[in-house]
Amino acid sequence: MLLCHIVLLTMNARAASLISPWGSPDQFLELIHTRTCTQSAILILVEPKPLTCYYFVLYLTASQECFFSVCKSDHSKWEPCQDTVLESELTRGPANMGPARRVAEGTFLIVTGTSSQEHQITTALRQFAVYIANLFFLTSDAWALVVSDVELSEETAEQYNLILVGSPLENTWVEKYHKKVPLQYKDKTLTLGECAFPSPQTGAVFLAPHAGSRLALVISGNSFEGIRDAVHLATPTIPPMTRSPFSNMVPDYVITGPQFRARGPGGYLCAGFWNNRWGYGREISSCVC
Repeated sequence: MLLCHIVLLTMNARAASLISPWGSPDQFLELIHTRTCTQSAILILVEPKPLTCYYFVLYLTASQECFFSVCKSDHSKWEPCQDTVLESELTRGPANMGPARRVAEGTFLIVTGTSSQEHQITTALRQFAVYIANLFFLTSDAWALVVSDVELSEETAEQYNLILVGSPLENTWVEKYHKKVPLQYKDKTLTLGECAFPSPQTGAVFLAPHAGSRLALVISGNSFEGIRDAVHLATPTIPPMTRSPFSNMVPDYVITGPQFRARGPGGYLCAGFWNNRWGYGREISSCVC
């Protein structure tokens, strides 16, 4: 009987998919927990090593061909993947990883809010959206359509990445994206993990999952002033040496505070990356709260 011995050493890997000649997926799922080896079986040995390395060891015997996937859990243990699709609104893969600039790597729309009771805020949000669209055209020769939140249908939105301008109070699309990540908005206060940011002049730019493997980039805040500060993250740092919007020092999310205008990045209250399941991780974030 043919015996295959495969050793895969990974660093910072999250998922692996293999085609192996052994029994059914049910056998594999049972064996991965019992770690036993039978006539037509697989044995996986995974132990943490220094420098966040993990050994992935497979012992395979010849049988019918079968496809299976394993994923690393939040506790750094290899387990059968819960999702058969690599990228989804629950997990991240090559198509929906950050940083923020990746929202513009596919076709995208800029969606401006129209729900404010104050006409001047609605007008200003539309100006912000046009400003961002013009920056993309200037720096990247990218054509970006600007639409209002009330004009955008679910069917159309699913065909594009989205850049959303306004808080949940001004943009009807924004609230659901706050709910898809740990950055919450309630009572004009942003919260992330154990941190609360109640200052009125607090802005946020963050990635969120959208339409399966697509991305949404939300420009939100506790007030109009906070949103305006967040829009400044799209501005080139040394004009006319222009870069594409949100491409310079903007990770998956940034929260700006009252000192942002005076200190630039020194005025960030929080910045970092979401983990592989769109969650918050202290080890990949830096927050002052």
